Amino acid sequence: MLTSKRVPKRDVELVYEGLFLRAVVEFEDLLELRFFEILNGRLHGGKMRIKPKVSAKTASVMRDIVHGGNDFVKWLPFKETETRAKRFLRGGRPFSLLNDDDRSKLARILFIRNAIAHSSDSARQSFLDKVIGGTHLLPQEKNPAGFLRSVFRTSPTLRRLQVYLDALRVICSKLDRSR
Repeated sequence: MLTSKRVPKRDVELVYEGLFLRAVVEFEDLLELRFFEILNGRLHGGKMRIKPKVSAKTASVMRDIVHGGNDFVKWLPFKETETRAKRFLRGGRPFSLLNDDDRSKLARILFIRNAIAHSSDSARQSFLDKVIGGTHLLPQEKNPAGFLRSVFRTSPTLRRLQVYLDALRVICSKLDRSR
């Protein structure tokens, strides 16, 4: 624990950032996996009416179509996923089923991710403007690692990292409920 001074503060901060980045990467992987499961007919959503709009003979042909000649496609910002889902899936489901609160949380998560992954002034300023905003924080909490380590206002034992990881878990369960 940091308070025992056995682990340097920067090492603790790197762990928080690493955990957060890994969670976002895993979430992006889930978006892609779920999308192609539906598109390739491996996932059906009976009462949710989750069905592809298009079909191809093989999964690799479908991947080529979706990728449009690119090596990979972006799944975040979530608008990228929604747009792709509307193009290829009936009603964009299940991706279109997220509510505005979910989309807002995903946007904040992306601002935090970008501030960690990119050392640009723009990414840092977006983090300060869109995530920190008017939140009253100590100076050491106004960077991504410090923010993720900070205590969430409603619970003295709950760290913001836990809040964002839980938000991703809830969103994943909404996307998975379609099974």
